[in-house]
Amino acid sequence: MTPSERRTAEAVEAGGIAPKIAACGRAPLLARPLTPSTPGPESHPGLGVLDCLGPGRRNGTSVPDLARATGLSNREVRAEIERLVVEERIPIVTLPTARGVFLAATPDEIDLAVAGLRSRSLSMLRRCRALRIAREGMTWSPELFPR
Repeated sequence: MTPSERRTAEAVEAGGIAPKIAACGRAPLLARPLTPSTPGPESHPGLGVLDCLGPGRRNGTSVPDLARATGLSNREVRAEIERLVVEERIPIVTLPTARGVFLAATPDEIDLAVAGLRSRSLSMLRRCRALRIAREGMTWSPELFPR
């Protein structure tokens, strides 16, 4: 048993977040992360995004690999991840220090993911504010964009 699997088992015993993953009744079908050589959906009919995710940062899978394995587009994979997290409350995360997306195996992985999301969202809000201020200072004139 890997350390990640041991932490997941401990979280189940402690009544942590892992029961939510187990309760969905869809354990990952792939024992290892997806790679460019992983067969596509024709080899695994009905394979969903959740089926392709493993627990812990060591099992991170890139969105393009998930798209290829499920037959979905990158955009559809991201939308499905959003749905699983928001509607089903399944802790699918990505970290700046880990490759790809994965099922959070510990509360610490969720905390790190939340901190990263918060930082990115604050950065985007600062940029939006700066653009709004820049727009307020703009008045159209033929000299605004010289040729």
